[in-house]
Amino acid sequence: MENTVNAVVDDGLLFISIYNYQVYWTAFNTRIKRTYNKAPRFGKSLIAGIFILFQVFKGLLKDILFLRNPLKRYADKKKSRGMSMWHDWIDWIGGHPFEVAKPEQIFDFCYQKGFSLQKIVTAGGGHGCNEYVFRKVKMG
Repeated sequence: MENTVNAVVDDGLLFISIYNYQVYWTAFNTRIKRTYNKAPRFGKSLIAGIFILFQVFKGLLKDILFLRNPLKRYADKKKSRGMSMWHDWIDWIGGHPFEVAKPEQIFDFCYQKGFSLQKIVTAGGGHGCNEYVFRKVKMG
């Protein structure tokens, strides 16, 4: 973050998207990602397979409970993310190290570096990224 904020010119914008810190899930997700990345090829395949089966089952259960078409979830993901759900899952599980922060940590850091918050979209306390737009205050 230090290198990033130093590269922003006066009155310039800084866009940040960072995983939301969650008391229990952050530690759990870190263990999954660390284990996957340290595993040999066969281990990676096994871990990814279990992870993907869990994701499919979780999505299917949610779609059934909310009376939605389970296949629509996968078509919509490709449209919104530009990648298939499969690639999104592999990208997620392989993404280590990954950074997390509470909104107030990001705000405090940027405020101390001379930025003002222009916009924030949070993950609502859940899994996902909080997104920020800051403007660097003109000096002088």
